[in-house]
Amino acid sequence: MKYNCAMRLPGWDSLPFVDRAHSWLELAGIICLALLVIAEVLRWQYGNREKVLLKRIEPPHALTEEQRSAIAEKAKGLTAELEIVSIIGDAEAKNLSDDIAAALRSVDWTVQQTTPYFIQKPNQPLIVFVPDRDHPPAAADALIRGLQAAGLLVEGQGGLDQKPGRIQLIIGERAR
Repeated sequence: MKYNCAMRLPGWDSLPFVDRAHSWLELAGIICLALLVIAEVLRWQYGNREKVLLKRIEPPHALTEEQRSAIAEKAKGLTAELEIVSIIGDAEAKNLSDDIAAALRSVDWTVQQTTPYFIQKPNQPLIVFVPDRDHPPAAADALIRGLQAAGLLVEGQGGLDQKPGRIQLIIGERAR
């Protein structure tokens, strides 16, 4: 007894149909293979792009405990009224503002925080403003030394129209 394992499909017994079906199916296989290769290349490229984009949205940088301690240590023993102005919409600047404020409040400084809109090039130094640049309060010097001890780039400026003894710290857009 002989079993025929061949499938019975339309046109199975027609040589022209089988030849045409074979050609089309071979072409379909090549196209599927090409699409598979393209899909794999795109998957790899988008996977790498995803990693790059995820790095961009990592949580904003915050000061370490050692940096906060360095700022507090330099400011200890002095009292001051400080306004920290951080640019609106920059989470990195806001975190820096919050960390500096917490460090200074821990040594009894009066700190007010605001987030107005202003324009500044990214990655500029922090700016400490005092009413009189020639006679800055000791607290302003201590603040600058503390920020420098924390590894932050900072510069002092004077001549702002503000009440005597008040210090202002400007935190612009932070670089990513």
